[in-house]
Amino acid sequence: MSLLLRSLGSRLAQARQAIDPARLDQILAQPHLSEYEPRQAVHGLDRCEAARHRYQQRLLARTILQDHHYEREEMAADCEEIFAAIAGENPVASAVPLPRVDFRTISPEAFHENYVRRPHPVVIENVGHDASSYHLDALVERYGDDIVPMMRIDTGENYEGPLAELLEGKSYLANSDRLFVDHPELEQNLYSSSFAPYTKMTRISSQLFISNGGAGSPSHFGKIANTFYQLEGVKVWSLVDPAFLYLVYPLLLPGDAVTALHWQDESDHERCPLFRFCPRYEAVLQPGDVLWNPYYWFHSVKNRTKRSVAVADRWFGVPGKDFLSPAPLYDFASTLCPQSVDVDTYVQWMQIQQSVTKRKIPWYERVSHGRRYRAFDSAYNAAAFGLQPPDLSRGVFNHD
Repeated sequence: MSLLLRSLGSRLAQARQAIDPARLDQILAQPHLSEYEPRQAVHGLDRCEAARHRYQQRLLARTILQDHHYEREEMAADCEEIFAAIAGENPVASAVPLPRVDFRTISPEAFHENYVRRPHPVVIENVGHDASSYHLDALVERYGDDIVPMMRIDTGENYEGPLAELLEGKSYLANSDRLFVDHPELEQNLYSSSFAPYTKMTRISSQLFISNGGAGSPSHFGKIANTFYQLEGVKVWSLVDPAFLYLVYPLLLPGDAVTALHWQDESDHERCPLFRFCPRYEAVLQPGDVLWNPYYWFHSVKNRTKRSVAVADRWFGVPGKDFLSPAPLYDFASTLCPQSVDVDTYVQWMQIQQSVTKRKIPWYERVSHGRRYRAFDSAYNAAAFGLQPPDLSRGVFNHD
């Protein structure tokens, strides 16, 4: 107990130091934290530099303390000041198509420099894998009796059942490496290893996403990068540079982040006024396309077709070493969160998960994922920024 108290006291001391304005300036002045530049622009930011600085400080404090109503009224005032500065300088933003590259012609060096070291998503064409072997009917024919973790679309209930149940269109499978652990040959057909020279990162897992009844992911980002293979059906991705996090009303968690926007392509500009000026990309993924989704890019995903099968290869890198971090405050704050883990521990845990465990997801992973999905409640996120009354969020994080 005394060791725990000493550790907690140390974290609080770090938090107090981190929130201090002078210390914040010192963090932002680090060369590897200030080199990242977004490739889209918002005008008028020089007129609200002080408000953005205060916003960053408060967001840093919220993340470290994991108190997402910390200085709620002050945060709302910062948002209003930013809005006043940029409203007359920018048109209402609309999504622009995400760039595409041809895997047959782009070199590993060019890809790494343009999309990995300076993080930017891109659709990769002509990778060469056989998408048809991953169609749902083909997977069910070979592995239909395999037990996999699923979620019921209508109730959100998590359970385990045979893969063949997905044919009924009532359940959704996401972020599952179960089939890849049990059947390593599945991974070989994706040419996953071909991307290693392009990312120069450590690939730690392959995870399957299957829907036969329509599904999607609300606006969020992950503390990891991925190559996302679209294998059956069509998905539409909306992506926002993390450099514009002050326009998306984020709620930052130790391992990822969510926003008050819910769906980035159908946002309520009256409720989330800053987002009307937020630059964003859109990517329509067809079977055979591979999306490079780098660290920290906010994204929401919708299925354009009822049936969809995709695989995400997860890549782990070190911010400031393997790539220029677009979210340096989050890097710093997440290391001070009580729930955070260091990179080596996370990679080691994931490798153990892949090579050893072929059974139910451990309770601590279920708790972590449950906490994240509760955070997708857009009412909670909006209330944290003064966009809605706080009582709409009661109970999401046991917040009084």
